[in-house]
Amino acid sequence: MARPKRCRRIGSTPGSSYFKPRGIPLSALQEVVLSFDEFEAVRLADLEGLYQDQAAEKMGISRQTFGRIIESAHLKVAEALVKGKALKIEGGAIEIACMKMFTCHDCRHVWELPDETVGQEQCPSCSSGNIQAAQKGRGDQSGHGTDRGRCCREKHQTEPRRNHMKVGFAVEANEGIESKVYNHFGSAPLFIIVDAATKEITTVNNTEVGC
Repeated sequence: MARPKRCRRIGSTPGSSYFKPRGIPLSALQEVVLSFDEFEAVRLADLEGLYQDQAAEKMGISRQTFGRIIESAHLKVAEALVKGKALKIEGGAIEIACMKMFTCHDCRHVWELPDETVGQEQCPSCSSGNIQAAQKGRGDQSGHGTDRGRCCREKHQTEPRRNHMKVGFAVEANEGIESKVYNHFGSAPLFIIVDAATKEITTVNNTEVGC
């Protein structure tokens, strides 16, 4: 019997979870699925420039495991870019890291850092030292109790996410999934909204919306 995969700790889920080549209908594209932990590995190693042992510590895994994750992530990103495939970010046995909230009393800037971060000496917005760790509210709509309990227990397993993602395109004419992309978003005559899960298409007339 295979040993259960240990949850990998990530800072947050990505703001955008679907990327595709411009001008190619979704129906004509193959997908590459990048898991949340692979996305986090790319963020830590390639964007923040951490060494593998540092990144592994942040994710709560061994350096060897991190090495396998980042290698898999690099191969998937390369495949999507070189072969012109769509890149979808979802799934993976992960948990969201607990975050500590800070407030700057001078510029009122509010930001968050992982709970294990040792101290924060100045505001990242105005460089003021007049900052304070803010108390996050207790309880949430999911019923898990305190916010700390929620974020430490919130785990995303490998099954697809339940919420549907919708993608909007500016098009020249209503030809369904085969519609030709219009180059100027604001002046496009039509928009089509595609539900990525059901492939259902909704058409919006720009003259009615007034973009």
